[in-house]
Amino acid sequence: MDQSSRVLLAIDPKFLAQSIEETAHLEDVALTPHWELKDRHIAALMMALHADLEDGQPAGPLYGEMLAATLTAYLVKRFSVRPVAATRAAGGLPKARLKRVLEFISAHLSDEIRLETLASIAGMSRHHFSELFRSSTGVSPYHYVIGQRVELGKRMLRDTDLSILEIGLATGFADQSHFTKTFRRIARVTPRDYRIAA
Repeated sequence: MDQSSRVLLAIDPKFLAQSIEETAHLEDVALTPHWELKDRHIAALMMALHADLEDGQPAGPLYGEMLAATLTAYLVKRFSVRPVAATRAAGGLPKARLKRVLEFISAHLSDEIRLETLASIAGMSRHHFSELFRSSTGVSPYHYVIGQRVELGKRMLRDTDLSILEIGLATGFADQSHFTKTFRRIARVTPRDYRIAA
């Protein structure tokens, strides 16, 4: 017997409207219903969202929010009842807005950082902000935050006697395991070995 699985996706119409600049002025957005839709882009985003939730969102909500923003923007652009002219994000964030966002991230590395907050500081939709942020910095907001947390972790490993657990928590990671795994992936060495070599 051939097994298949289906996912029923329900999204608040106001959330959809706020997903991209072209529809942000609308109260809501309606999508054309598709009951037997097979779309590899949607499937990939849904699998990544599912995996992040199953893992307990170890990096906090920012990664999942970026996936959700990408998914909703894709749905609106592809399946909106009213045609939406897709505009291409170009040139990156204006310097003053980028500076405000980067300063906020730097001041809140130990806190839960949300995509909605960063987009609000920049004064734009989540998806548009993510595209312009990537254009300005070369990385997604999620990867930028993770990179900054690891850099802060390096400084703390060099300059303090705090335990690896304490440093992991102080840099916004859920636990020591997530800090160590992420640190090793980015720095190519464990926090313990980095501290010994520093």
